[in-house]
Amino acid sequence: MKNITTSIFILLFIVVNTTFAAPVVSIPTDLTVEESDNTIDIPVYISDVSSYDIAGFILRLDYSDELSNPQLITDDTLSQGKDVKSGTPTDSFGGKLAIGLLAGFHPKVTV
Repeated sequence: MKNITTSIFILLFIVVNTTFAAPVVSIPTDLTVEESDNTIDIPVYISDVSSYDIAGFILRLDYSDELSNPQLITDDTLSQGKDVKSGTPTDSFGGKLAIGLLAGFHPKVTV
């Protein structure tokens, strides 16, 4: 009986854990760029985005001061054609560049 109870508890934990698991956002840490390049692509990966109805996002980046003029490019991304805002944060949460879309982002929709 103890083995059955333990197994049911573990199964319940796995189901609850995967049910409430949030998508994971990541940026590769091994990006290298040639000095002659004028454009640096920073891919932002979101795991299992199709399972969630995401309404918006805010992303903050911190980077070397040698990067003098960051620009947001949304072509060929999930944010293409959306009202994405970017700029220098003026609050105390950190980061040199904030990128955000507060509404209208629905990656569940397939085109």
